[in-house]
Amino acid sequence: MENEQPGKAQQIMGELTEYVNLRFDSLKLSMVEGLAVIFSNAMAVIIAMLLGMMALMVLTTALIIFLSGVFGSLLWALMVVGVVYLFGAWLFFSLRGKFMIDTMVKMLSSIFFTSKSDRNEAEE
Repeated sequence: MENEQPGKAQQIMGELTEYVNLRFDSLKLSMVEGLAVIFSNAMAVIIAMLLGMMALMVLTTALIIFLSGVFGSLLWALMVVGVVYLFGAWLFFSLRGKFMIDTMVKMLSSIFFTSKSDRNEAEE
């Protein structure tokens, strides 16, 4: 009977060590999954921004050509477009907390603090 106690204690310690290792591996896998989601979202945003900037340049050129015909001066057309861009930059800077910071916090918290079963249900 005395011989069984040390064997059980060692068995429990071995199982506890295995459980802790499995939990640690699970944590590492969930972190890798979260980072993969973050990087894939970041790449999608970068590609979308590049395509959007290219479209914006083409549309800006078309707007400048159109406005130069309306105003009769390329200089005034450039100034009007510049003022529009300055207003857009000011508006974006003023609302950056609402658009950028809150959105990023929500996205990152949903990636790291939502269980896998909740994410699978949301996808369906």
